[in-house]
Amino acid sequence: MKVITSEDSTQPSVLNSLLKARVKSSLVMAYDDGSGRYQILPDSIYYTSDEKSVEECNHIERYLLQQEFQFKMNTAGEMHDVSLTEMVPDLEHTDIDLRRLLLKIQPVLPAAPVYMGYTWERQHYFTEDEKKSFIYKWFEINDVYDRNQQKFVRIRMNVKYKVDELSEKQIKLTSDDFILGSGEILFNATAGVIVKANLDVSGVIQINSMPQTSNLGPMRVLQSISMESDF
Repeated sequence: MKVITSEDSTQPSVLNSLLKARVKSSLVMAYDDGSGRYQILPDSIYYTSDEKSVEECNHIERYLLQQEFQFKMNTAGEMHDVSLTEMVPDLEHTDIDLRRLLLKIQPVLPAAPVYMGYTWERQHYFTEDEKKSFIYKWFEINDVYDRNQQKFVRIRMNVKYKVDELSEKQIKLTSDDFILGSGEILFNATAGVIVKANLDVSGVIQINSMPQTSNLGPMRVLQSISMESDF
């Protein structure tokens, strides 16, 4: 992730950070109507940042390993009832929320058989601190091909969402316009698993302290998120 610390400056400074996470997805409960509740649980974390020491990065890795979430998915492929595990905030070291990153890239299945050029839309909500947020996603079948007697599908994915949250450090993050992202999913249709996916996200975020004693102004955030299956 890159954060350009002044959207208006002709010579902005840039902070770089890298987060790699291996997570496990499991079915927690299957229901009679064909829907299910799933759990996403971190297995290993690697984190580094320009502004953090090695000790701080190691501490953040241990903290992020505690972050997990659950969601329900119905037979139409719609994700709902997203539940974020309550955690004691780490005010000193980080505001990173691995669960939100995973929700951005989590693909959502179509509700019907698909074909070349087929498109579908989804939006899923999650509630935190009595505030409801949503992520809108759009998908399109771009390519279908066979390899090693298995069928693969390339799926284009676009996302958009708005930021309106108050961090544990009392930093207010907002976005006047939508944060936009685009990427691609490679799906193994024979095995029924996602091989890999990537998403590039870009947007401008306003950062203010609360109570509003300082305003850092607009910041352009560039995120590259990728996931890969161990299958």
